[in-house]
Amino acid sequence: MAFLEYYAFEARPAVKQAVDNYRVLARKTFRDFIYARIGYNPKAAEALAWERFHDRIDLVYDSVPDGYFSIFKETADVQLALIREGACPGCKFIPDSSIGNLWGKEWRHNNLETQFGPRVEYDHYYPESYPQHKSSLQGAQAYPDTARAYFKQWLREVYIRHGLPNYLRTKVADKTLSAPVATATLTAIQKSVGLAPPARRLPGSR
Repeated sequence: MAFLEYYAFEARPAVKQAVDNYRVLARKTFRDFIYARIGYNPKAAEALAWERFHDRIDLVYDSVPDGYFSIFKETADVQLALIREGACPGCKFIPDSSIGNLWGKEWRHNNLETQFGPRVEYDHYYPESYPQHKSSLQGAQAYPDTARAYFKQWLREVYIRHGLPNYLRTKVADKTLSAPVATATLTAIQKSVGLAPPARRLPGSR
């Protein structure tokens, strides 16, 4: 700061780059000072989101029967994108639950059991940090591996294209998620699977 201050304000002529860098560093220093004074850690929410995600992996990773797949494992990249973009999935924000509900409707509506075989229920637990943990065992559906390719195509063409924007809008509406984060996440996920960026931003974003 002392070097920048000298070249920005004392040296003649003043160095414009030093002025610009001094302002950037001053803002960051002041922001860090405020955070320290009020005990705020801007990384705490992100760290908590990663912790919750890891806890869920530990509980359900080996519980899916051989020959079947789970919605949580097959859609982990959606949750990873949410966390990377600043969202904090948690007990009131469970993306794989939204995906599972819509996929279950797809499964029943198209009678996919006749094509791929029956789905089975498996033991699905939530971490102790989730209120859902109090009900102990949470039954969830596992689907035959033979349906995996169909599911991946449905996830890309139906859920990520249409279902995910609607889900994120509900989270913006109930204040669980900010609109800029929702838009950034939607753009990142759709781009990752080769879809065009959303033509219309989510309400509230800039």
